Amino acid sequence: MTDAYWHERRATVTGAAGFIGSHLVERLARLGARVTAIDRAPLLFPALETPCRERVVPVCRDLASFDWERHLRDESPEVLFHLAGTSSVVGSIESPAADFGANVVETVRLLEAARRAGHRGTIVYQSSAAVYGRPTRLPVCEGDPTRPISPYGVSKLACERYLAVYCELYGLRGVSLRAFSVYGARQRKLIVYDVMCRLGESPDDVWLAGDGEQTRDFIHVDDVVRALLIVAAKAPLSGEVYNVATGDSRSINELLECLAAVMGVKLGSIERRPARKGDPERWSADTSLIRSLGFAPQVPLDDGLLRTVEWYRSSLKVR
Repeated sequence: MTDAYWHERRATVTGAAGFIGSHLVERLARLGARVTAIDRAPLLFPALETPCRERVVPVCRDLASFDWERHLRDESPEVLFHLAGTSSVVGSIESPAADFGANVVETVRLLEAARRAGHRGTIVYQSSAAVYGRPTRLPVCEGDPTRPISPYGVSKLACERYLAVYCELYGLRGVSLRAFSVYGARQRKLIVYDVMCRLGESPDDVWLAGDGEQTRDFIHVDDVVRALLIVAAKAPLSGEVYNVATGDSRSINELLECLAAVMGVKLGSIERRPARKGDPERWSADTSLIRSLGFAPQVPLDDGLLRTVEWYRSSLKVR
Protein backbone atom coordinates (compact mmCIF):
# COMPACT_ATOMS: atom_id res chain seq x y z
CA MET A 1 0.00 0.00 0.00
CA THR A 2 2.71 2.46 1.00
CA ASP A 3 4.71 2.15 -2.24
CA ALA A 4 1.64 2.71 -4.42
CA TYR A 5 0.75 5.74 -2.30
CA TRP A 6 3.72 7.67 -3.71
CA HIS A 7 3.00 7.29 -7.43
CA GLU A 8 2.63 10.78 -8.96
CA ARG A 9 2.52 12.36 -5.48
CA ARG A 10 4.21 15.74 -5.16
CA ALA A 11 6.95 15.75 -2.53
CA THR A 12 9.51 18.32 -1.38
CA VAL A 13 12.71 17.29 0.42
CA THR A 14 14.99 19.75 2.22
CA GLY A 15 18.55 18.65 2.90
CA ALA A 16 18.22 16.66 -0.31
CA ALA A 17 21.97 16.42 -0.97
CA GLY A 18 22.65 15.12 2.51
CA PHE A 19 23.15 11.59 3.77
CA ILE A 20 19.53 10.63 4.50
CA GLY A 21 18.03 13.19 2.12
CA SER A 22 19.78 11.84 -0.98
CA HIS A 23 18.57 8.30 -0.25
CA LEU A 24 15.03 9.57 0.34
CA VAL A 25 14.95 11.52 -2.94
CA GLU A 26 16.11 8.47 -4.89
CA ARG A 27 13.54 6.22 -3.23
CA LEU A 28 10.70 8.67 -3.88
CA ALA A 29 11.69 9.03 -7.54
CA ARG A 30 11.81 5.26 -8.00
CA LEU A 31 8.32 4.99 -6.49
CA GLY A 32 7.03 7.45 -9.08
CA ALA A 33 6.76 10.59 -6.97
CA ARG A 34 7.54 14.03 -8.35
CA VAL A 35 10.23 15.49 -6.12
CA THR A 36 11.50 19.01 -5.52
CA ALA A 37 14.94 18.48 -3.98
CA ILE A 38 16.27 21.50 -2.07
CA ASP A 39 19.80 21.92 -0.75
CA ARG A 40 22.51 24.56 -0.75
CA ALA A 41 24.99 21.90 -1.93
CA PRO A 42 25.03 20.63 -5.54
CA LEU A 43 22.48 17.89 -6.07
CA LEU A 44 23.98 14.74 -7.54
CA PHE A 45 22.16 11.43 -7.74
CA PRO A 46 24.56 9.08 -9.55
CA ALA A 47 22.63 5.97 -8.54
CA LEU A 48 19.39 7.24 -10.07
CA GLU A 49 18.39 5.94 -13.49
CA THR A 50 17.56 8.56 -16.14
CA PRO A 51 13.76 8.01 -16.19
CA CYS A 52 13.64 8.40 -12.40
CA ARG A 53 16.03 11.35 -12.42
CA GLU A 54 13.59 13.21 -14.65
CA ARG A 55 11.14 13.12 -11.73
CA VAL A 56 13.51 15.20 -9.58
CA VAL A 57 13.65 18.99 -9.80
CA PRO A 58 16.87 20.14 -8.09
CA VAL A 59 16.88 23.50 -6.32
CA CYS A 60 20.36 24.58 -5.20
CA ARG A 61 19.66 27.27 -2.63
CA ASP A 62 20.21 28.09 1.03
CA LEU A 63 16.97 27.82 3.00
CA ALA A 64 17.66 31.23 4.54
CA SER A 65 16.87 32.81 1.16
CA PHE A 66 14.19 30.36 0.05
CA ASP A 67 10.69 31.71 -0.60
CA TRP A 68 8.58 29.12 1.19
CA GLU A 69 5.24 30.83 0.65
CA ARG A 70 5.77 30.96 -3.09
CA HIS A 71 6.88 27.33 -3.19
CA LEU A 72 3.91 26.13 -1.16
CA ARG A 73 1.54 28.16 -3.30
CA ASP A 74 2.99 27.29 -6.71
CA GLU A 75 4.10 23.69 -6.16
CA SER A 76 1.60 22.70 -3.45
CA PRO A 77 3.61 19.68 -2.23
CA GLU A 78 1.44 16.97 -0.74
CA VAL A 79 4.30 15.89 1.53
CA LEU A 80 7.21 18.04 2.70
CA PHE A 81 10.13 16.19 4.28
CA HIS A 82 12.20 18.63 6.33
CA LEU A 83 15.66 17.09 6.75
CA ALA A 84 17.80 20.22 6.44
CA GLY A 85 19.80 21.65 9.33
CA THR A 86 22.84 20.76 11.39
CA SER A 87 23.54 17.20 12.48
CA SER A 88 26.58 17.49 14.73
CA VAL A 89 26.67 17.36 18.53
CA VAL A 90 30.28 18.54 18.53
CA GLY A 91 29.50 21.36 16.12
CA SER A 92 26.59 22.50 18.26
CA ILE A 93 28.81 22.64 21.35
CA GLU A 94 31.38 24.70 19.48
CA SER A 95 28.80 27.04 17.94
CA PRO A 96 25.38 26.80 19.63
CA ALA A 97 24.08 29.97 18.00
CA ALA A 98 24.78 28.63 14.50
CA ASP A 99 23.07 25.36 15.43
CA PHE A 100 20.03 27.29 16.68
CA GLY A 101 19.84 29.34 13.50
CA ALA A 102 20.14 26.41 11.10
CA ASN A 103 17.69 24.21 12.98
CA VAL A 104 15.17 26.27 14.93
CA VAL A 105 15.05 29.54 12.99
CA GLU A 106 14.77 27.89 9.57
CA THR A 107 12.19 25.36 10.78
CA VAL A 108 9.98 28.05 12.30
CA ARG A 109 10.33 30.11 9.12
CA LEU A 110 9.03 27.12 7.15
CA LEU A 111 6.15 26.53 9.57
CA GLU A 112 5.17 30.19 9.57
CA ALA A 113 5.08 30.21 5.78
CA ALA A 114 2.90 27.08 5.86
CA ARG A 115 0.55 28.79 8.33
CA ARG A 116 0.25 31.93 6.24
CA ALA A 117 -0.23 29.93 3.05
CA GLY A 118 -2.91 27.74 4.61
CA HIS A 119 -0.85 24.70 3.63
CA ARG A 120 -2.74 21.44 4.10
CA GLY A 121 -0.05 19.02 2.99
CA THR A 122 1.93 16.79 5.33
CA ILE A 123 5.13 18.00 7.04
CA VAL A 124 7.54 15.30 8.18
CA TYR A 125 10.34 16.55 10.43
CA GLN A 126 13.58 14.57 10.86
CA SER A 127 14.44 14.84 14.54
CA SER A 128 16.97 12.90 16.62
CA ALA A 129 17.29 10.65 19.65
CA ALA A 130 19.56 13.39 21.00
CA VAL A 131 16.39 14.95 22.46
CA TYR A 132 16.44 12.27 25.20
CA GLY A 133 19.91 13.14 26.50
CA ARG A 134 20.59 10.62 29.26
CA PRO A 135 17.39 8.53 29.37
CA THR A 136 15.81 7.90 32.74
CA ARG A 137 15.01 4.32 31.71
CA LEU A 138 15.71 1.88 28.89
CA PRO A 139 14.39 1.18 26.38
CA VAL A 140 13.30 4.78 25.98
CA CYS A 141 9.85 5.49 24.57
CA GLU A 142 8.37 8.62 23.05
CA GLY A 143 6.56 9.67 26.23
CA ASP A 144 9.65 9.54 28.43
CA PRO A 145 11.30 12.77 29.70
CA THR A 146 13.34 14.72 27.14
CA ARG A 147 16.47 16.19 28.74
CA PRO A 148 18.98 17.03 25.98
CA ILE A 149 22.63 17.36 26.98
CA SER A 150 23.83 19.22 23.87
CA PRO A 151 22.67 22.36 22.03
CA TYR A 152 21.92 20.08 19.06
CA GLY A 153 19.50 18.02 21.15
CA VAL A 154 17.85 21.20 22.44
CA SER A 155 17.37 22.58 18.92
CA LYS A 156 15.89 19.33 17.59
CA LEU A 157 13.47 19.17 20.52
CA ALA A 158 12.46 22.79 19.98
CA CYS A 159 11.65 22.05 16.33
CA GLU A 160 9.51 19.07 17.33
CA ARG A 161 7.58 21.20 19.80
CA TYR A 162 7.09 24.05 17.35
CA LEU A 163 5.68 21.62 14.79
CA ALA A 164 3.31 20.12 17.38
CA VAL A 165 2.10 23.59 18.45
CA TYR A 166 1.55 24.70 14.84
CA CYS A 167 -0.47 21.51 14.28
CA GLU A 168 -2.59 22.17 17.37
CA LEU A 169 -3.12 25.91 16.92
CA TYR A 170 -3.17 26.38 13.16
CA GLY A 171 -4.29 23.03 11.78
CA LEU A 172 -1.05 22.02 10.10
CA ARG A 173 -0.54 18.30 9.52
CA GLY A 174 2.82 17.08 10.74
CA VAL A 175 4.89 14.44 12.47
CA SER A 176 8.45 14.12 13.84
CA LEU A 177 10.78 11.11 13.67
CA ARG A 178 13.47 10.65 16.32
CA ALA A 179 16.17 8.75 14.48
CA PHE A 180 18.72 6.88 16.56
CA SER A 181 22.22 5.97 15.24
CA VAL A 182 21.76 6.04 11.46
CA TYR A 183 24.54 4.65 9.24
CA GLY A 184 25.11 3.61 5.64
CA ALA A 185 26.57 4.61 2.29
CA ARG A 186 27.37 8.33 1.79
CA GLN A 187 27.67 9.08 5.47
CA ARG A 188 31.00 10.79 6.12
CA LYS A 189 30.88 11.33 9.87
CA LEU A 190 29.68 9.79 13.15
CA ILE A 191 30.70 6.57 14.83
CA VAL A 192 30.29 3.92 12.11
CA TYR A 193 32.11 5.99 9.50
CA ASP A 194 34.80 7.12 11.95
CA VAL A 195 35.59 3.60 13.15
CA MET A 196 35.52 2.26 9.58
CA CYS A 197 38.07 4.88 8.52
CA ARG A 198 40.35 4.13 11.46
CA LEU A 199 40.26 0.42 10.68
CA GLY A 200 40.91 1.12 7.00
CA GLU A 201 43.87 3.37 7.75
CA SER A 202 45.52 1.59 10.66
CA PRO A 203 43.82 -1.50 12.15
CA ASP A 204 46.80 -2.06 14.45
CA ASP A 205 46.29 1.26 16.20
CA VAL A 206 42.61 2.16 16.64
CA TRP A 207 41.22 4.58 19.22
CA LEU A 208 37.77 4.93 20.74
CA ALA A 209 36.22 7.67 22.85
CA GLY A 210 35.36 6.24 26.26
CA ASP A 211 35.55 2.60 27.34
CA GLY A 212 33.57 1.32 24.35
CA GLU A 213 30.73 0.04 26.52
CA GLN A 214 28.47 2.89 25.43
CA THR A 215 25.46 1.43 23.64
CA ARG A 216 23.74 2.65 20.50
CA ASP A 217 20.75 1.48 18.45
CA PHE A 218 22.21 1.34 14.94
CA ILE A 219 19.73 1.59 12.07
CA HIS A 220 20.55 1.47 8.36
CA VAL A 221 19.63 4.47 6.21
CA ASP A 222 17.37 2.34 3.99
CA ASP A 223 15.25 1.51 7.03
CA VAL A 224 15.10 5.18 8.02
CA VAL A 225 13.86 6.09 4.55
CA ARG A 226 11.26 3.33 4.82
CA ALA A 227 10.14 4.77 8.16
CA LEU A 228 9.82 8.27 6.72
CA LEU A 229 7.59 7.01 3.92
CA ILE A 230 5.40 4.86 6.17
CA VAL A 231 4.87 7.59 8.74
CA ALA A 232 4.03 10.17 6.06
CA ALA A 233 1.41 7.85 4.60
CA LYS A 234 -0.10 6.34 7.76
CA ALA A 235 0.46 8.52 10.85
CA PRO A 236 -2.33 10.67 12.38
CA LEU A 237 -0.21 13.79 11.63
CA SER A 238 -1.22 15.73 14.72
CA GLY A 239 2.34 16.67 15.71
CA GLU A 240 3.17 13.32 17.32
CA VAL A 241 6.66 11.79 17.45
CA TYR A 242 8.04 8.32 16.65
CA ASN A 243 11.28 6.57 17.54
CA VAL A 244 13.07 5.22 14.47
CA ALA A 245 15.41 2.42 15.48
CA THR A 246 15.78 -1.35 15.46
CA GLY A 247 15.16 -1.97 19.14
CA ASP A 248 18.45 -3.88 19.29
CA SER A 249 21.24 -1.91 20.96
CA ARG A 250 24.94 -2.77 20.60
CA SER A 251 28.05 -1.50 22.36
CA ILE A 252 30.73 0.45 20.54
CA ASN A 253 33.12 -2.41 21.30
CA GLU A 254 30.72 -4.79 19.51
CA LEU A 255 30.53 -2.40 16.57
CA LEU A 256 34.33 -2.34 16.36
CA GLU A 257 34.50 -6.13 16.31
CA CYS A 258 31.73 -6.42 13.70
CA LEU A 259 33.39 -3.87 11.43
CA ALA A 260 36.79 -5.54 11.76
CA ALA A 261 35.24 -8.88 10.77
CA VAL A 262 33.40 -7.39 7.79
CA MET A 263 36.54 -5.58 6.62
CA GLY A 264 38.69 -8.67 7.13
CA VAL A 265 41.22 -6.94 9.35
CA LYS A 266 42.81 -8.05 12.60
CA LEU A 267 42.47 -5.69 15.52
CA GLY A 268 45.60 -4.54 17.28
CA SER A 269 45.81 -2.26 20.29
CA ILE A 270 42.85 -0.05 21.12
CA GLU A 271 43.56 3.35 22.60
CA ARG A 272 40.93 4.69 25.00
CA ARG A 273 40.43 8.43 24.87
CA PRO A 274 38.14 10.62 26.99
CA ALA A 275 34.43 10.38 26.19
CA ARG A 276 33.01 13.27 24.16
CA LYS A 277 30.89 15.94 25.76
CA GLY A 278 27.22 15.75 24.83
CA ASP A 279 27.23 12.00 24.13
CA PRO A 280 24.94 9.74 26.22
CA GLU A 281 26.21 6.51 27.76
CA ARG A 282 23.25 4.32 26.87
CA TRP A 283 20.70 4.35 24.07
CA SER A 284 18.08 1.68 23.55
CA ALA A 285 14.77 2.43 21.81
CA ASP A 286 11.23 1.24 22.32
CA THR A 287 9.92 1.00 18.74
CA SER A 288 6.41 -0.32 19.43
CA LEU A 289 4.72 2.93 18.35
CA ILE A 290 6.16 3.05 14.84
CA ARG A 291 5.76 -0.72 14.50
CA SER A 292 2.03 -0.20 15.06
CA LEU A 293 2.02 1.64 11.70
CA GLY A 294 3.55 -1.39 9.98
CA PHE A 295 7.22 -0.46 10.16
CA ALA A 296 9.83 -3.13 10.80
CA PRO A 297 13.58 -2.77 10.14
CA GLN A 298 14.75 -5.00 7.30
CA VAL A 299 18.54 -4.52 7.30
CA PRO A 300 20.45 -6.56 9.91
CA LEU A 301 23.58 -4.88 11.31
CA ASP A 302 26.05 -7.29 9.67
CA ASP A 303 24.45 -6.83 6.26
CA GLY A 304 24.21 -3.06 6.69
CA LEU A 305 27.87 -2.81 7.71
CA LEU A 306 28.89 -4.94 4.71
CA ARG A 307 27.04 -2.58 2.34
CA THR A 308 28.63 0.42 4.04
CA VAL A 309 32.14 -1.02 3.79
CA GLU A 310 31.60 -1.83 0.10
CA TRP A 311 30.58 1.77 -0.54
CA TYR A 312 33.55 3.05 1.48
CA ARG A 313 36.03 0.99 -0.50
CA SER A 314 34.54 1.78 -3.90
CA SER A 315 33.96 5.49 -3.38
CA LEU A 316 37.27 6.23 -1.67
CA LYS A 317 39.21 3.58 -3.61
CA VAL A 318 40.32 1.87 -0.42
CA ARG A 319 41.54 -1.68 -0.75
